[in-house]
Parts: sequence; C-alpha cells; structure tokens
Amino acid sequence: MSTEERQHKQGQCFRLSAEYILECGDLTPALMVHGTVVGQVGLVRDIRYPHAWVEIMADNTRWVIDLDWCRRLGMDPKDRANWIPADLYMVIGKAARLVTYDKDETLQALAINETWGPWLASLQEVQDAAELQVLELKTCGCSNPTPREVTSMGDEERHFVCAHCTKAWTLPLEDPS
Repeated sequence: MSTEERQHKQGQCFRLSAEYILECGDLTPALMVHGTVVGQVGLVRDIRYPHAWVEIMADNTRWVIDLDWCRRLGMDPKDRANWIPADLYMVIGKAARLVTYDKDETLQALAINETWGPWLASLQEVQDAAELQVLELKTCGCSNPTPREVTSMGDEERHFVCAHCTKAWTLPLEDPS
C-alpha cells in the first residue's frame, strides 16, 4: 500500500498535528504525540490503531487537541472549549502515548521520513493489524461480526468463518515483499 493510500485510510491526524506544531509550536508549550487509540464507533470500534494529537500545557493542565476530530466536526482547534483534559482523553480513547515531538523534532522527523507519519515501525505494525481487522469485519457483513481464522498448512489464502452468522470467506495472503 502506498504512503498516500495509507494516509488517506488513516485520516489526517498525522498531517494536521504536524502542521499545528509547525505553526503554533513556538507560541505555546505544545508537543505532537504519536500513539494509539481504540476506536469507539463504526468499523474501528474496539480496534487499536495509530493516531496523532497535540498536547498543550495551559493553566497547570495538560490538554489534548485532537485535530482530526476538530476537522471532522468543524470545530476550531484554537478554541480552548474544544480541548480535552489529557487524563480524560487517555481514559476515553484508551490512548497510549508512544513518542512526543516538539517543533524542532517534528521538522527533523519530517525531513528524514518524508511523510507526515507515523514514524515508528511499531505504529506501522499496529496500523497493518488494524487494517486487517477492519477488512475481516467488512467482509462478513452480519450484525454481530465475530471472525475466526481457519488455517490450512501451505495454503496461499486466509480462510475465515463468522462465529455469529457462519458465513465463510477467503482473503489472499499479504505479499511479504
């Protein structure tokens, strides 16, 4: 999957967070965070996936600005009413902070990686696993999808059966190259 396709599927959190840090990183003590969250609704419900957000210290409180959600909901990320206390964000989103970047570190990582992110290999592995989980759920289509993989030795495909509706489907193995 190309970098562009991957970023489109992920939403715009990495790009938006980096742009915010580059624009506002000198004005406030802000950090861009790369980590993971657990989906709350839709196809990503209960699936851990990579995410980026901005954290700002203000009034002795660590705040989160989730720029992807602000964009999706039409909210102004510079309006403090749209900031979330970090402790609450961590609980609600089951968020895990893996690495933080200040403005200079963001510039350096952008130059080295030539992508908005994620930049950690471990986050890429989380993304790959999340994409497979979503694909498996999408394939069944029942009201309570419960995919179970049924494997065969030496097979060139992955076989699944839904424990809820008993529908079976097959997916090709990923090309390891």
